[in-house]
Amino acid sequence: MLRILGGTAKGVALKVPDSARPSPVRLRKALFDFLRFRYPRRGRFLDLYAGSGAVGLEAASEGFETTLVEKDRQAIQFLRENATKARLKVRIEGVPVERYLQEARRQGLLFTVAFMAPPYPHDLLQDFERLLEARVVEAGGAVHPATPQRPAPADGGATGVWLQLPHHHRGRDGRAEGLTRGAFPCEDTGRKRGTMHVVYPGSFDPLHNGHFDVIQRASRHFAKVTVAVLENPSKRGLWLFTPLERVEIIRRAVASARLSNVEVDTFHGLLAEYMKQIGSRVIVKGLRAVSDYENELQMAHLNRQYGNHPETFFIMAATRWSFVSSTMVKEIARYGGDVSKLVPPATAEALREKLSSVEK
Repeated sequence: MLRILGGTAKGVALKVPDSARPSPVRLRKALFDFLRFRYPRRGRFLDLYAGSGAVGLEAASEGFETTLVEKDRQAIQFLRENATKARLKVRIEGVPVERYLQEARRQGLLFTVAFMAPPYPHDLLQDFERLLEARVVEAGGAVHPATPQRPAPADGGATGVWLQLPHHHRGRDGRAEGLTRGAFPCEDTGRKRGTMHVVYPGSFDPLHNGHFDVIQRASRHFAKVTVAVLENPSKRGLWLFTPLERVEIIRRAVASARLSNVEVDTFHGLLAEYMKQIGSRVIVKGLRAVSDYENELQMAHLNRQYGNHPETFFIMAATRWSFVSSTMVKEIARYGGDVSKLVPPATAEALREKLSSVEK
């Protein structure tokens, strides 16, 4: 049974049309945990391909002024019934998304948040470009494209990668300016990945399955992924593995998974300056919880002040790895615990060798 999770209509059951692919509970919960924190005064919410209205009606229940766009006749009828049952005031536009975006731009409409979860199979790249070109998201607003993919993950998480793209550029008319055309990944792993070169930075001391899950998912959606291992001489005595050892572990894991578009490098100093040197403008980071986001939000803003002003994409951690951290892995391994289920084989082997040499 699909229900509204929070706000004034919490617990209200929703009817689901045959054509809908409702966003998973975990995705909706993570999305609105973030939005409550980021937009305490709420604003205007645009739900494209609204389907059952699970996301759009959730936004209305949380206090957003919501517009739902859906062309399927049964879905439109169910949206009206669901909104009436939940006693929520929403605007329902029964037209194709492309037509609505053209009209919204003509009227000068602006939204604080735009959510897009097209049905499968669908060209998310084309839709996302169309959304950016319409320029209907206000400066400081957010775009949340949910990318469908098959098969569904075994851990029961979201049926795809959830990416959050904050817009910080202000155009002359106050609208948010997006990334360059053709620079967003396709949703289908069998299709062209686009042209975007992204950097996934971290200490990776050591690499665990949460890290590697992000690497694998990013490699499916972006043309090139550089895993950038931090070199920090001031903390040399605190690392278990040297930067070069960490690079070797990651390279072995990447080679085993045959990720041909992933490379591994080291960097020191400002991340944004390193990215400028290698010609990348997008950072990819994994998020396990809202507590991670608070720190990552600060880092994203700081990074944008330097180098080539990189944007940050966030990928939600898979459910099965959301509790894993490098610190925990090292502690378990030091006390003789089995970490083989928490790390790639390359890491497990390196940990055995490193800790056995320390004991000697």
